Amino acid sequence: MERIGMVDDGEELRVDREVASAIASHSTVATRAVKAAVRGALDLTIEQGLRYENELISLCFAKAEVIRPGGSADQDAR
Repeated sequence: MERIGMVDDGEELRVDREVASAIASHSTVATRAVKAAVRGALDLTIEQGLRYENELISLCFAKAEVIRPGGSADQDAR
């Protein structure tokens, strides 16, 4: 196998599944916030992006505070 990038040739699908599994193991709210921050980074200045990221983090913490006893953020989000 020739190593071209970060993943050995022929290992792409296995690594994709590992990454997807790691992402899926996190909070739905946090995962959506990260996706929004990445998308926003494409169109925002550094200052705007940092401000936007801070707002998203605040929303994640706010969501965590309203979790019902015995529940989880993922259960509340669904």
